[in-house]
Amino acid sequence: MTTTAQSSATTLVNPVLRLRAVILDSSRDLMRADVLAGPGGNGGPLHIHREQEERFEVIDGELAYRLGRRRGTLGPGDTLVVPPRTPHAFRNDTDGDVRFLAEFRPALRVQAFFEELFALARTGQTDARGLPSPRVAARLMREYPAEFFYGPYLPVSVQRAMAAVLR
Repeated sequence: MTTTAQSSATTLVNPVLRLRAVILDSSRDLMRADVLAGPGGNGGPLHIHREQEERFEVIDGELAYRLGRRRGTLGPGDTLVVPPRTPHAFRNDTDGDVRFLAEFRPALRVQAFFEELFALARTGQTDARGLPSPRVAARLMREYPAEFFYGPYLPVSVQRAMAAVLR
Protein backbone atom coordinates (compact mmCIF):
# COMPACT_ATOMS: atom_id res chain seq x y z
CA MET A 1 0.00 0.00 0.00
CA THR A 2 1.78 3.09 -1.21
CA THR A 3 1.27 6.53 -2.60
CA THR A 4 1.13 6.15 -6.36
CA ALA A 5 0.66 8.28 -9.43
CA GLN A 6 -1.82 6.81 -11.90
CA SER A 7 -2.59 8.63 -15.14
CA SER A 8 -1.91 12.03 -13.55
CA ALA A 9 -3.97 11.18 -10.44
CA THR A 10 -2.29 10.66 -7.09
CA THR A 11 -3.52 7.79 -4.91
CA LEU A 12 -2.99 7.93 -1.15
CA VAL A 13 -3.42 4.83 1.00
CA ASN A 14 -3.68 4.64 4.78
CA PRO A 15 -3.86 1.00 5.95
CA VAL A 16 -4.42 1.99 9.58
CA LEU A 17 -7.49 4.11 8.84
CA ARG A 18 -8.49 1.76 5.98
CA LEU A 19 -8.70 4.60 3.47
CA ARG A 20 -7.76 4.91 -0.19
CA ALA A 21 -8.04 8.37 -1.75
CA VAL A 22 -7.58 9.27 -5.39
CA ILE A 23 -6.89 12.99 -5.68
CA LEU A 24 -9.10 14.39 -8.46
CA ASP A 25 -8.31 18.11 -8.09
CA SER A 26 -5.65 19.85 -6.08
CA SER A 27 -4.92 23.56 -5.87
CA ARG A 28 -4.62 26.09 -3.04
CA ASP A 29 -8.39 26.66 -3.33
CA LEU A 30 -9.74 23.11 -3.62
CA MET A 31 -8.64 19.56 -2.97
CA ARG A 32 -11.15 16.98 -4.14
CA ALA A 33 -10.67 13.24 -3.66
CA ASP A 34 -12.58 10.06 -4.48
CA VAL A 35 -12.29 8.12 -1.21
CA LEU A 36 -12.88 4.44 -0.52
CA ALA A 37 -13.28 3.51 3.15
CA GLY A 38 -13.15 -0.19 3.90
CA PRO A 39 -15.08 -1.75 6.78
CA GLY A 40 -14.02 0.12 9.92
CA GLY A 41 -12.41 2.84 7.79
CA ASN A 42 -12.45 6.25 9.40
CA GLY A 43 -11.05 9.77 9.47
CA GLY A 44 -9.36 9.38 12.84
CA PRO A 45 -10.57 10.78 16.16
CA LEU A 46 -12.90 13.74 16.52
CA HIS A 47 -11.08 16.83 15.22
CA ILE A 48 -11.41 20.32 13.77
CA HIS A 49 -9.91 22.18 10.82
CA ARG A 50 -9.03 25.76 11.73
CA GLU A 51 -9.45 27.35 8.32
CA GLN A 52 -11.03 24.78 6.02
CA GLU A 53 -14.52 23.66 5.13
CA GLU A 54 -14.76 19.92 4.48
CA ARG A 55 -17.53 18.40 2.41
CA PHE A 56 -18.53 14.74 2.04
CA GLU A 57 -20.79 13.39 -0.71
CA VAL A 58 -21.57 9.68 -0.49
CA ILE A 59 -21.51 7.80 -3.79
CA ASP A 60 -22.01 4.23 -2.54
CA GLY A 61 -22.58 2.66 0.88
CA GLU A 62 -23.31 4.26 4.24
CA LEU A 63 -21.03 6.62 6.14
CA ALA A 64 -21.60 7.29 9.83
CA TYR A 65 -20.64 10.76 11.02
CA ARG A 66 -20.45 13.02 14.01
CA LEU A 67 -20.82 16.77 13.48
CA GLY A 68 -20.61 18.63 16.78
CA ARG A 69 -23.06 16.77 19.02
CA ARG A 70 -25.12 15.51 16.09
CA ARG A 71 -24.67 11.96 14.85
CA GLY A 72 -26.09 10.41 11.72
CA THR A 73 -25.58 8.30 8.66
CA LEU A 74 -25.15 9.44 5.07
CA GLY A 75 -26.28 7.30 2.14
CA PRO A 76 -25.84 7.59 -1.63
CA GLY A 77 -26.52 11.14 -2.78
CA ASP A 78 -26.28 12.61 0.74
CA THR A 79 -23.90 15.50 1.44
CA LEU A 80 -22.45 16.77 4.70
CA VAL A 81 -20.74 20.15 4.97
CA VAL A 82 -18.38 20.71 7.90
CA PRO A 83 -17.66 24.39 8.58
CA PRO A 84 -14.21 25.41 9.87
CA ARG A 85 -13.65 24.86 13.61
CA THR A 86 -16.52 22.34 13.86
CA PRO A 87 -15.75 19.06 15.67
CA HIS A 88 -16.36 16.11 13.36
CA ALA A 89 -15.45 12.53 12.55
CA PHE A 90 -16.60 9.84 10.13
CA ARG A 91 -16.54 6.06 10.09
CA ASN A 92 -17.65 3.13 7.96
CA ASP A 93 -19.58 0.97 10.42
CA THR A 94 -20.73 -1.48 7.73
CA ASP A 95 -19.30 -4.74 6.43
CA GLY A 96 -18.86 -3.29 2.92
CA ASP A 97 -16.90 -0.46 1.35
CA VAL A 98 -18.11 3.14 1.36
CA ARG A 99 -17.19 5.43 -1.52
CA PHE A 100 -17.48 9.19 -1.16
CA LEU A 101 -16.13 12.43 -2.55
CA ALA A 102 -14.27 14.61 -0.06
CA GLU A 103 -13.47 18.28 -0.62
CA PHE A 104 -11.40 20.77 1.35
CA ARG A 105 -11.88 24.52 0.75
CA PRO A 106 -9.50 26.24 0.78
CA ALA A 107 -7.20 23.28 0.29
CA LEU A 108 -4.03 25.15 1.18
CA ARG A 109 -1.46 22.33 1.56
CA VAL A 110 -3.77 19.61 2.85
CA GLN A 111 -2.66 17.13 0.15
CA ALA A 112 0.97 17.37 1.32
CA PHE A 113 -0.22 16.95 4.92
CA PHE A 114 -2.18 13.81 3.97
CA GLU A 115 0.79 12.45 2.03
CA GLU A 116 2.99 12.70 5.14
CA LEU A 117 0.35 11.37 7.52
CA PHE A 118 -0.53 8.41 5.29
CA ALA A 119 3.18 7.60 4.79
CA LEU A 120 3.60 7.48 8.57
CA ALA A 121 0.72 4.99 8.79
CA ARG A 122 2.18 2.81 6.03
CA THR A 123 5.53 2.62 7.83
CA GLY A 124 4.06 1.75 11.24
CA GLN A 125 4.63 5.19 12.77
CA THR A 126 1.05 5.80 13.94
CA ASP A 127 -1.05 4.19 16.63
CA ALA A 128 -4.19 2.14 16.01
CA ARG A 129 -6.22 5.37 15.71
CA GLY A 130 -3.91 6.71 12.99
CA LEU A 131 -2.19 9.23 15.25
CA PRO A 132 1.57 9.81 15.12
CA SER A 133 3.66 10.16 18.27
CA PRO A 134 3.30 13.47 20.12
CA ARG A 135 6.73 14.59 18.91
CA VAL A 136 5.88 13.85 15.25
CA ALA A 137 2.45 15.48 15.67
CA ALA A 138 4.22 18.58 17.05
CA ARG A 139 6.42 18.69 13.94
CA LEU A 140 3.41 18.31 11.63
CA MET A 141 1.58 21.04 13.54
CA ARG A 142 4.54 23.38 12.99
CA GLU A 143 4.89 22.50 9.29
CA TYR A 144 1.14 22.53 8.54
CA PRO A 145 -0.42 24.97 11.04
CA ALA A 146 -3.46 25.74 8.85
CA GLU A 147 -4.01 22.15 7.67
CA PHE A 148 -3.36 20.21 10.90
CA PHE A 149 -6.29 18.29 12.45
CA TYR A 150 -6.57 19.82 15.92
CA GLY A 151 -8.36 18.29 18.89
CA PRO A 152 -11.76 19.89 19.50
CA TYR A 153 -11.64 20.55 23.25
CA LEU A 154 -8.42 22.43 23.99
CA PRO A 155 -7.96 25.83 22.37
CA VAL A 156 -5.68 25.64 19.33
CA SER A 157 -3.32 28.14 20.99
CA VAL A 158 -2.86 25.75 23.94
CA GLN A 159 -2.28 22.78 21.62
CA ARG A 160 0.33 24.77 19.70
CA ALA A 161 2.07 25.86 22.93
CA MET A 162 2.21 22.23 24.09
CA ALA A 163 3.61 21.20 20.71
CA ALA A 164 6.32 23.85 20.93
CA VAL A 165 7.49 22.29 24.22
CA LEU A 166 7.69 18.84 22.57
CA ARG A 167 9.75 20.17 19.67
